[in-house]
Amino acid sequence: MVRERDPAQYERLTHLREQDPDAFFREMKRLRDAHHAKRMLNKRPRIAEAIRELPHDDRRWLLQHLHETQAAGPEGFRQDNRPDNLRADIRRQVGLYRKATSEEERAGIRASIEATSEELFNLREQERLRQIRRAEDMLEKLKAEYEVRQEQKDSIIREKVDQLLSPAPESP
Repeated sequence: MVRERDPAQYERLTHLREQDPDAFFREMKRLRDAHHAKRMLNKRPRIAEAIRELPHDDRRWLLQHLHETQAAGPEGFRQDNRPDNLRADIRRQVGLYRKATSEEERAGIRASIEATSEELFNLREQERLRQIRRAEDMLEKLKAEYEVRQEQKDSIIREKVDQLLSPAPESP
């Protein structure tokens, strides 16, 4: 898609990917974030216009803080950067592995890749466990709410019917 839309950009990214994979992934993340911001602003033209009218420094500050807020985890704290750092480390190690000339060197790098991959796996599993716990908590709250509503079913229905049948307030 980029190849057809912007051949120069495609060539630049291809060259960057071959020469510096870490810089390539950072650039792709930056481009993705910019694309998402543009799509978000296109959904709210008045907000986009107000942001465009801000002085350059204020606009940059606002967009940076919006990005940081979006990157915040569910508890409102900045997400852990360790997975990104580990993935970057793995990419770096893979590059070293491919350039290695001896089997001994490759074996050492492979062991390092396996250890880093295990650490990344464990971090992902910890996050999955946190998600499971949050889902279980939410399920318990929904069950409790459901039980309360079932106990109050007649009252809830009566209030809704009374609300629907009450005379509409007169408009001034």
